[in-house]
Amino acid sequence: MADVKCAFVVQKPQYKGETSRLAITHAISYQTVEILLDDDDTVTPSLCFIGEGVLGLSKGQEAMETYGITSTESHIMNSCLVDLEVLVCK
Repeated sequence: MADVKCAFVVQKPQYKGETSRLAITHAISYQTVEILLDDDDTVTPSLCFIGEGVLGLSKGQEAMETYGITSTESHIMNSCLVDLEVLVCK
């Protein structure tokens, strides 16, 4: 029985790149990876936001309506639907 632990660390503010949304997407996709593993193997992801302004979350973002892309807010809400450890550090 192997437990693979993965940490996805975001240190750049979201306006400087796609790292925050990519990290959240990869962390959420751990359930898909578990399908491909042996029966006793598991994956335990952690998502870490480190630094000032990195989370940059605004309630009521209308990114999909305005720009046609998903927002960090919607990604964070999706991460709440799965068993995902999210750490926010200063």
